[in-house]
Amino acid sequence: MVENMMHTVCRYFVWAFLAFLVGLIFSGISVATESFVLNGRILDISGRPMAGAEVYAYVTANVKRPADLISHKTDMDGVYRLELPEGTYWVMAILRKNGAGFGPLGKDDRHSGDPYSVNPDGRTEVSHDFTIMDLREAALSNQKKNSDLVKITGRLLDSKLQPVAMAYAMADQRKKPGDFPSYFSTWTNQDGRYVLYLPHGRFYLGAITDFPPSNGYLLEIEKILEEDISDFDLTVVGQ
Repeated sequence: MVENMMHTVCRYFVWAFLAFLVGLIFSGISVATESFVLNGRILDISGRPMAGAEVYAYVTANVKRPADLISHKTDMDGVYRLELPEGTYWVMAILRKNGAGFGPLGKDDRHSGDPYSVNPDGRTEVSHDFTIMDLREAALSNQKKNSDLVKITGRLLDSKLQPVAMAYAMADQRKKPGDFPSYFSTWTNQDGRYVLYLPHGRFYLGAITDFPPSNGYLLEIEKILEEDISDFDLTVVGQ
């Protein structure tokens, strides 16, 4: 009798301990899966809603890789909704004409620029609107509007001094500009000619075919801009 009671008590404590462990596990899962919703609209530079765009979310500031989470494509109203586990994310909006999930952007693809850092800070919903533009639209937004800007023209050339099509010139006040340089030209045609409009001051310049440039890319040419410059040729990286 006593032996049977001891077995019963032992089984009870074993099952109680297992139940305690299971409770801890599910408690941890419950905490880990707390989430928030990031929502808003994706618009073009004129404020019109963009259908077919997506929001890419990354768990680190390194956005030169496939996204960790991606929203569904926006509807005709440009509305997006992305549910994310609690934490800090770097997010951006992209509209790819070819429907690819990742990789270098093409000249007609649209991008929201530098990633936006978001943390819910205890909120269950965070709203943020994105403005996306293609390379031409971004370059035109920096065009010369008054005499206070310097106009730089020239050609983008390969290592054999031949013009490069489908490349762009860029400039920034930092030698390592990060994801997006502050200024860049439109894509070049077969003649390789570019135009840049920049404020007066010291700038670093370069040229490349990848859009956007890699985070590690350096602008090697340093120039102090005081007046318009013509025939200022740049060598395209990797050409």
